[in-house]
Amino acid sequence: LKYLTLYSAPISNVGLKSIAKLHHIESLQLGFCQQVTDVGLHDHIPQLTNLTSLSLSHMPSLSDSGLQGLSVLPKLHRLDLTG
Repeated sequence: LKYLTLYSAPISNVGLKSIAKLHHIESLQLGFCQQVTDVGLHDHIPQLTNLTSLSLSHMPSLSDSGLQGLSVLPKLHRLDLTG
């Protein structure tokens, strides 16, 4: 599995913990996933070291605090924060 799209899915930080085990994911689309918080991003997304594209569009609850953990993703080239 390299591409995972979960737009508007009822996924929470617990779900992100499971996704973080999928180390081969290159593209993750989480737009409109309102239950994902800064804690979930910070704790779980950095484990996806093959991630090249990440969409966090239309997730106004996220802040700089949660996004700081993304800086450790060596292959991330596309980050969508629209909305």
